Order: sequence, then structure tokens, then C-alpha cells
Amino acid sequence: MSKKDSNLTTGLLLGGIIGTVVGILIAPKPGKETRSEVNEKTEYLREQIDTLTELLRSNLGPTVDTLAEKITPAITNIRDSLNKKDKETLDDISPEEDILKEQ
Repeated sequence: MSKKDSNLTTGLLLGGIIGTVVGILIAPKPGKETRSEVNEKTEYLREQIDTLTELLRSNLGPTVDTLAEKITPAITNIRDSLNKKDKETLDDISPEEDILKEQ
């Protein structure tokens, strides 16, 4: 699922939620009926969100795993390179330190 599809799905879901809430609140019904309807719609929306969440996990999970496999070696290489540069810098500073101590 692409980011564009994900944004569209999220937008549709939020639009549906907002439309449902506004529709329920402006409907001329007694409070008990309105609360009952809100509870039903809330349960329905909760189920839809759970379904969407599971769909996103199943589609994005493998992508995240693949990215982690590719990024981990790059991070290790960068870390090793920085550690090497740190050691070289310390080695370069050490002779100057000795000279300053002698003076």
C-alpha cells in the first residue's frame, strides 16, 4: 500500500467518522436513542479501525523488515567509520599533548 493510498484511506475513514457524528448529533431523536446509536456506530468504527490497522500491519510489516535488513549494515559501516575517525583524531592529538606537557 502506497503512502497515497494510505492517506486516501485515512481521509475516507476520518470523513466517515465526522459525517456519522454530525449526522447523529443533528438528528431529532431522544437522548436514549441517540446514545444507543452512538454506541452502535462507535463499535462499528472500532471494528473498521481494527481491520484497517491489521491491513496496514500486514502490508507494511514486510516493508519495514526489508528496510531494517538494508539499513542495519549501512548504520554499522557509518558507526565503524566514525569510530575509526575518532581514533585517528585522538592519535593526531596525542603527540601535541606530549609536546605541551614537556613545555
